[in-house]
Amino acid sequence: CIIGAKRMLESVDPAGKDCHAAILAKDIAQIIHADKQHRRFAVLLSGDTGFYSGAKKLIEALDGMDVDVLPGVGSLSYFCARLHRSWEDVRPISLHGIECDLIGEVRRNAAVFSLLGGTDGAKNALQRLCTAGFDHLTVHIGEKLGYADEKISSGSAQELIEHEYDPLSVMLIENSDSAG
Repeated sequence: CIIGAKRMLESVDPAGKDCHAAILAKDIAQIIHADKQHRRFAVLLSGDTGFYSGAKKLIEALDGMDVDVLPGVGSLSYFCARLHRSWEDVRPISLHGIECDLIGEVRRNAAVFSLLGGTDGAKNALQRLCTAGFDHLTVHIGEKLGYADEKISSGSAQELIEHEYDPLSVMLIENSDSAG
């Protein structure tokens, strides 16, 4: 039995497997607990299993069950590789479903990577940068990383704010004048 977001299920061969579309840990756990037919389940999650991932809540929801976590390539590592840069000096944050002091992080760090969320996630982050006077900073936006229609855009925050971005995006902000 395979469980995951619809886009994750579309990336595997479901032949001979029962598939269930679910995203939230509680919904996935409910499917597993209610299923009397299967003994083994594969849950497909995107992103890095240790960086603001649904894996944390799912493991908690499956307390007492035998769970193996098999990580894939995380978006921070992947994106920095695509930009031909290391990520050892990058401060990782998330703007995906949580509040974070983006401007404070950019002030303190020479490079900030952020998960973005929602339809206007990239545009909102760029607007925050421009409003704070960081419109000149170099920003890289990665959309649909790892997919055939992956796109990476680079420019100043002011240049990039004029465009539309996929909800499945990440951002790297470079600030050579940071306090850190």
